[in-house]
Amino acid sequence: MRIAVDIAQLYLERLSDSVMKVWSEIEDVPLGSGIIDTIVCANVLEHVGSAERLASEIPRLVAPAGRILLTFPFEQDLGVYELAAYKAKYQKYKYVHLRSITDNLIDQLFPDCEVISSELMTDGMELMEFKPYPVKAIELVRR
Repeated sequence: MRIAVDIAQLYLERLSDSVMKVWSEIEDVPLGSGIIDTIVCANVLEHVGSAERLASEIPRLVAPAGRILLTFPFEQDLGVYELAAYKAKYQKYKYVHLRSITDNLIDQLFPDCEVISSELMTDGMELMEFKPYPVKAIELVRR
């Protein structure tokens, strides 16, 4: 079974009926512990109010031998949101990234997990108008 969790009801409504839809904050998912074989959390960690709550929720949900796949902007310069040119183009865009994610932060957030694969993706950076950044994809498992 595939499960999608999102706080945006509209996104959930767009999904196939074959997907179980859970309308919830990702930091507090109303599902039992250890029931998900693979968690894919793509481009979320940089947006949530509490990275610590999300980082405790993910290992709670994943099965003991499960996998956690994360993608996130890597070592992004958050000063981009203060650039006059950025503000002029996007005005009060409210979905900015709240944190710059580093390897050290991942280690701090997921101390009971081990990174077993990691890939830094730079494709498309040349198309980013303001302060380009790579995206990192990692796979974690419990230690």
